[in-house]
Amino acid sequence: MWHQLESRAYPIHLNMGWSGNQNAWYNLPNIDDTYWVFDTISSVVFNVFPSGTGDLLTGRVLDNSGNPVSGAVITAKKNQTTVGTATSGVNGIYSIKISSSKEWNYTVTATYAGLSSSLSISLTPSASTRLEYPNTYYPGTGVVGNSWGNDFTFNAPSTPTSLSATDGTSTDYVTVTWSAATYATSYELWRGTESSSTYAVYLASNITATAYQDVTATPGVMYYYWVKAVNAVGTSAFSTTGDDGYRAFSPLDETSTTPVPVPYTWLDDYGLVIGEDYEAAGYADSDGDGYVAWEEYVAGTVPTNIVSRFLSNITMVNGLLTIEWMPDLGGERTYTIFGKTNLVDSAWMTPTNASTRFFRIGIDMN
Repeated sequence: MWHQLESRAYPIHLNMGWSGNQNAWYNLPNIDDTYWVFDTISSVVFNVFPSGTGDLLTGRVLDNSGNPVSGAVITAKKNQTTVGTATSGVNGIYSIKISSSKEWNYTVTATYAGLSSSLSISLTPSASTRLEYPNTYYPGTGVVGNSWGNDFTFNAPSTPTSLSATDGTSTDYVTVTWSAATYATSYELWRGTESSSTYAVYLASNITATAYQDVTATPGVMYYYWVKAVNAVGTSAFSTTGDDGYRAFSPLDETSTTPVPVPYTWLDDYGLVIGEDYEAAGYADSDGDGYVAWEEYVAGTVPTNIVSRFLSNITMVNGLLTIEWMPDLGGERTYTIFGKTNLVDSAWMTPTNASTRFFRIGIDMN
């Protein structure tokens, strides 16, 4: 920069440094004549190289809150060929020096931890001039125009929506699905046993798909699920709605202390389980009919209905003595008819014969 005072020209050197990540590179300064009176400003040239000409592309990389993003890689391409790269500094500022003295259109792309954003920038050379007292103009040799303030903004991800969890469709896991969030590079899954996300507990992270199989869910326990979207800039709020789901019991999940193992699913279907204590539920007489749950399971009766009982009846069909019973679970049970000739006999015998007068039915699991 030159100024002329009393017919003498004085050079003023603006040293911005060569690291390319200081604020001066981000917005090249304007001339301020508040405190200095210039008779003539001959020219202003911000040098990019110690010699020769070149293009200077500068800008800043920010997040959506206006905070600088350090470590973003910025690449300038001309006709699909890379002509310069830079990395944003601690202030988010980058500068790319390109050896060129012609007008070009550039595609400039910033990438950061899986995020990408692009700009189209045109650089146009302009003729420099010298102005000397008294107002005589001299054409310059021409310098390439620089472009600054080319900012990139990376946004935090949007909030995921449409979350859904399966209800007992699998004995191995609960499947949770959701809709993709804008700008998300991965997801976090949270769950809880309360319907409010306030009580949610972190479950998994770095989920790159929009579905997850929760194999750690305890069978029969109802869980509520929420998801957050994540990228390098930030993390979203919990999904706008959560959903409940549960893992079904395996057929092998059954009581171990009852005379006959009772499936957990059967006990759950009738709401007999209190505090996850399935063994106690197997011995409970919930309807007060004198039969505990495991006995009613074998008989096929309803353990919560006092009038639901295993009943048998003797009728004559075509002159033959016929014994009937209900409920009849068919192939799920084996039914055996025992008999006595009188009630004094101590043993019930099978098979029965023509002298049998008293009958009872034994039920075995298949």
